[in-house]
Amino acid sequence: MLNPFKMRKSTSTVSGNSDDWNGKILKIDLEYLCQILDGNKTVEGRLDKEERKNWAAGDVIRFEADNLCVYCRIEYVKRYGTFREMLEKEDFKKCLPKSPNIEAAVETYLGISNYRSMESVNHVVAYGLSFTETRRKTKLQEIRDDIDEKIKNGE
Repeated sequence: MLNPFKMRKSTSTVSGNSDDWNGKILKIDLEYLCQILDGNKTVEGRLDKEERKNWAAGDVIRFEADNLCVYCRIEYVKRYGTFREMLEKEDFKKCLPKSPNIEAAVETYLGISNYRSMESVNHVVAYGLSFTETRRKTKLQEIRDDIDEKIKNGE
């Protein structure tokens, strides 16, 4: 597996890096972030929440895990009724590379807090990804993130 803390230049022919980033952030487990870096995870599936309805091809997402930021360009956005439908159409291995089968992949998504109950309300979105850049979060970024989280939680 690729060391996620080692800086890596993009091998993608897609232009775009953190300079193109426009505030789109997704928290992600370090395991999945490493799979993006390895080039095995090329689709990110999420509930299609209102705050992401305007995300489009060409936008840059900053994925965050621990103190690592990974920037990816959205290549396409596709909406589905369920995680099962998304995993069947997108190829579950592009979403969850270590999943042994589609049933396990569906259960992984539905096992995420509130995903089972919210799937029928929000439906599902798939973002096709191309890796652009890796950066460590600076202490200032971590402080800003903490402040933003406290504001968001009304503290």
